[in-house]
Amino acid sequence: NFPQISGAGEATLVVRDALGRVTQTTVQIYSDTQRLAKGLTDFSVEAGLLRHDYGTSTDGYDHDPVFSGSLRHGLSNDVTVEAHAESGPHLTMAGLGVVWSPFDHWGLFSASAAHSQGNGAGWQRSLGYQFNSPHFGIDLEAQRADHGFRDLGSVQAAGQGPLLAQDRASFWLPVHRGTLAYTWVGWKGETSLRGRTQTLSWSENFGKLVYLTSSVFHDQSTGTGIGLSLSMPFDGDKNAALSMSHNNGRSEATATVQRSVPYQGGWGWQVQAGDHEGGYGSAVANFRGNYGDASFGIARDSGRTDSFLSANGSLAFMDGHLFASRRISDSFAIVSTDGVGKVPILYENRVYGSTDARGYL
Repeated sequence: NFPQISGAGEATLVVRDALGRVTQTTVQIYSDTQRLAKGLTDFSVEAGLLRHDYGTSTDGYDHDPVFSGSLRHGLSNDVTVEAHAESGPHLTMAGLGVVWSPFDHWGLFSASAAHSQGNGAGWQRSLGYQFNSPHFGIDLEAQRADHGFRDLGSVQAAGQGPLLAQDRASFWLPVHRGTLAYTWVGWKGETSLRGRTQTLSWSENFGKLVYLTSSVFHDQSTGTGIGLSLSMPFDGDKNAALSMSHNNGRSEATATVQRSVPYQGGWGWQVQAGDHEGGYGSAVANFRGNYGDASFGIARDSGRTDSFLSANGSLAFMDGHLFASRRISDSFAIVSTDGVGKVPILYENRVYGSTDARGYL
């Protein structure tokens, strides 16, 4: 039996041999997505041009190339070390980090430090702790930066560096068929800009038909607000949702009906309408094929109508062949049926696709 565990708990592995003898082993375990097993290494490298003024009429790219890279390595099953570096015009930044789970059971400690040089110099430091169990959860993180610290995300900010302080504290408890959670977030910029937000939320499943989420929050700049969302699945792959909010003296409501895109491929759609700033609406169609995903639709907001079209996919070269595929954002595999085509391939008990005429997927 393969144990599926998230957070703290016990993993029980039951092995039955050909003679029917059973061996059962139970160990304390803490599972997370931030550590690597002993000896494993992963890395990423990015290079290109920085984009500026995204979402505005002056949206564009700089002319100077920039670079960033990350490397992680599992020193042991309890400890993973990390390294990160960035380089650009008048900027060099490098940092180290560590993630540690004491005895693979008592949560997750994280720490990092980075130093930059160029247009200003300074340090950035962070500390964090996370613990998740069937009975409660906690997530704490604090980050501090010097006035002179810079990274690629801030080199175009007219002399403004990253936030000098970022703090987060979250606590949650399971209640009946839902969760009760509290989150506190605070930040401080280089000037007088600063913010603080507190949120209390409750989510609950009512049978198999209704999922309710409600929240009340207080923001330092916009005051107190409330939100309510109701979601109802129907007809297998369709979902209807209604959300309402009130903040800063204004109420808004949004209604959505959608059909999810089938995992193995096909069509999906979404229709949405709301009363934000005089009303808005949108209609979107989505398509998933063996070689990528595409979406197109129309949207009307504030008396203006826009249309859009987007598509994405990937190219992979493996086993001496070039493949077109859906978007690859992580590790991947090539399935071969030794030249036999039209064989359905299952991933996590769902049909992912069928092999092509060469016997590949």
